[in-house]
Amino acid sequence: MKTPVTSAIALGMLLAALAGCQRNDTARTEGPAEQVGQKIDQAAVKATEGINKLAEKAGAGMEKAGENIRREAEQAQAKNGEKK
Repeated sequence: MKTPVTSAIALGMLLAALAGCQRNDTARTEGPAEQVGQKIDQAAVKATEGINKLAEKAGAGMEKAGENIRREAEQAQAKNGEKK
């Protein structure tokens, strides 16, 4: 009689241990909404990087324009000083 009871307990413990094991397969645990959310996040990161690059180019262009304006202003002042 002890053998069937011991076997039943051992079988129960084995089933409980197996039930606790899970696969770490993200494709199976993530639903479609989570996958879409990740794609949206990736797109937002790419868009932010693109915007940052454009902002850097615009900033460099504005600095160059400011330098040109300053140079032209200095030249204009020099010409006005020569005429007086």
